[in-house]
Amino acid sequence: MAAELYPTSDPGAANRLGLIAEGTTRKVGQPFFDSLVHCLAEVLRADFAMVARLTDGSPGRAHTLAYWANGGLARSFAYDLKGTPCEQVLGRRVCSYPEGVQKSFPDDAILRDLQIEAYVGIPLVDSQGNSLGLMSALFLRKLNDLENEVADVQNTLRIFAARATAELERLQSEHQLRITQFMVDSAHLPVYRIDTGGCIRYANRSACVSLGYTEEELLGLSIWQIDPSVSAVGWQSMLHDLQELGIHELESIHERKDGSRFPVRVQASLMEYEGESYLAAFVHDLTRRKELEHLLDQSRRMESLGRLAGGIAHDFNNLLTAIIGYGELARQQARPGSSMRKRLDKLCMAAGSGARLTSQLLAFSRKRVLRSDTVDLNQLLSDTMDLLQPLLGEGLELVLDLAGDLGYVRGEAGQIEQVLVNLALNSRDAMPDGGTLRMATYNQSGDQAERQAAPHVVIEVSDDGDGIAPEHIPRIFEPFYTTKDQGHGTGLGLATCYAVMQQHRGRVELSSQLGRGTTVRLLFPRTDARLEAVVAPTNNATAAGNETILIVEDLEMLRTLAETQLSKLGYRVLTAVDGVEALELSRSYEGPIALLMTDVVMPRMGGCALSACMLEERPQLKVLYCSGYTRDAIVENGVLDPEAAFIQKPFTLKTLAARIRALLDKSGGLLELPHA
Repeated sequence: MAAELYPTSDPGAANRLGLIAEGTTRKVGQPFFDSLVHCLAEVLRADFAMVARLTDGSPGRAHTLAYWANGGLARSFAYDLKGTPCEQVLGRRVCSYPEGVQKSFPDDAILRDLQIEAYVGIPLVDSQGNSLGLMSALFLRKLNDLENEVADVQNTLRIFAARATAELERLQSEHQLRITQFMVDSAHLPVYRIDTGGCIRYANRSACVSLGYTEEELLGLSIWQIDPSVSAVGWQSMLHDLQELGIHELESIHERKDGSRFPVRVQASLMEYEGESYLAAFVHDLTRRKELEHLLDQSRRMESLGRLAGGIAHDFNNLLTAIIGYGELARQQARPGSSMRKRLDKLCMAAGSGARLTSQLLAFSRKRVLRSDTVDLNQLLSDTMDLLQPLLGEGLELVLDLAGDLGYVRGEAGQIEQVLVNLALNSRDAMPDGGTLRMATYNQSGDQAERQAAPHVVIEVSDDGDGIAPEHIPRIFEPFYTTKDQGHGTGLGLATCYAVMQQHRGRVELSSQLGRGTTVRLLFPRTDARLEAVVAPTNNATAAGNETILIVEDLEMLRTLAETQLSKLGYRVLTAVDGVEALELSRSYEGPIALLMTDVVMPRMGGCALSACMLEERPQLKVLYCSGYTRDAIVENGVLDPEAAFIQKPFTLKTLAARIRALLDKSGGLLELPHA
């Protein structure tokens, strides 16, 4: 058959072709190529024969699949095609050099080293016309043109090129299939092949790991055994959707071998292979995304509650200002030691407790930017001991474990102290029968904690109390969430701790076990700043004066209260309900006005706009702003200059008198007023 297609003058050609066919029949893969080059070398009387494939990603380079040399199979090798007859082969159907091939390709080291005289090669081209490789025979002798030897060699190569190409295509397909299988098996994304009956027929390694099964255990399970949300009816509905749309995507729940569940997103498509339909499913684990969504939702809820808490605190501070002020006025008129005086004392104490509660609300709502002082946490804990011991009672032992080389932090000592008090009270309530509360400090460098890129200073508060149930821990820092009995907690203690630590650019961590106690870690960014010198404020509690003060307040009860209080101290007091009325009063008043005390936010004209107008007309005027919000909340919203003198409601007469006197006596520069 082969001899008829390619007639040759050589009477033994048919026998030789038959030998090659017989030698390569029923062989595949490497045995086929080994047998092919052997037979080619024998029947063509070639000294060398080879089959080579082009190297993936390097079209100018080839690698031999089989190489016959010196009467036997030799080790395969890779070589560059440039400057070789093989390069010419890839551009033609067949390429022949009956003699002098070295002269035609002087840079070909293989031809030179082997002393090759003649060369015949043919490309291996697939059905799409793409070059896959080449097959060639090399001779140490010249080819005899008189005997049509060149044509015989060419015809022989042509006949077996098709078989070699088919085998090469098959090997490449298998290679690509193995690569694809490896990629799917190694993919981090779980991949499944499921038959139309819902039975899992394939699962990659990631799928097995995600569910905790071995491959043998997982194969053969039905889809509803790993996805509780899928039923047999639901499966048929999904198949119907896939037949209509070709692809289906949904969020669901997968169940591990141990019974635990986790959220997933499944992308499924329907495909057919050899007459059978299969579902290909790619599964994304949504655990981390759901956690982030929960944190975002929690953050939004905290922000909303914070705004609500800040608004409540603002209005409550206005009420407390009136309660404290009028309570003090009544207390001054009551006889010392009388029952009325005692009742008024309790009233003032209750109002003070209310003021502390609004302070926590404002801290939780982040309506105040904390003072940025350098704080020695060791000293702070030592100073707090005297405050904590009476709160804890005799049944609890308070132990301090302070690091000797503790770094400093930036923040506000008063707020950190409030956090420690809140934590100590929580520990006290968790140890009704007594126990030990331990407060420790230590440095944590950046490389000691996986998530810390910078060094931190840590306060660790731990107790051996009842502990917290695991189901409560995810919500433990939410405002108004408490595990205590009704009437024994506001639910603001830990929420305030969380808010204060956020304002300090730190973090709070909590771990707890039922019956074994709770540990809270406060992590503060460490600073290289040194401690500032602390200057004790002068006590001007009863400071009086005779200057003229203009009070601008839209709430009548507060306006009347301030007028009464300051008049008792000897000041001449003018009052106005808002900025417009105050400006008219200032322009009609002929005498000097020493100080403007104004609310920040008022109808028609606010305090900042009023002060700007009055300062143009009265350059020597001193201004004291007041508000139920904190200074920093107002500054943060761009309403108030950060260097303006400010007093926060509620305030006592003692605090108000001291601040007014300090402001009037100050000649210039930024005024640091004493805290309420």
